[in-house]
Amino acid sequence: LAIIGTGKIVHEVLPVLKKIEGIELAAIVSTKRSIEQANELAQSFQIDFATDSLDKVLDSPEEDTDYLSH
Repeated sequence: LAIIGTGKIVHEVLPVLKKIEGIELAAIVSTKRSIEQANELAQSFQIDFATDSLDKVLDSPEEDTDYLSH
C-alpha cells in the first residue's frame, strides 16, 4: 500500500493500517515541502520509503494499491 499525503487523516489512519494483517506499507508520498514529515512517518510506521515523486510510486511494480488522503 502506498500512502499519498501526510495530513491529519494520514496520521489517524496509519496506526489502524499497521494493525491490519496482510497490509504492507510500501511508500508514503508528500509534497516537497512536507518530505521531512513523510520521512518521519515512514520511520515511525516502518514504511519502506518516503518520496515527493508521485510518478515514482505510481510507476513502481511494488505497490498495487494507493491510499489518497484528501
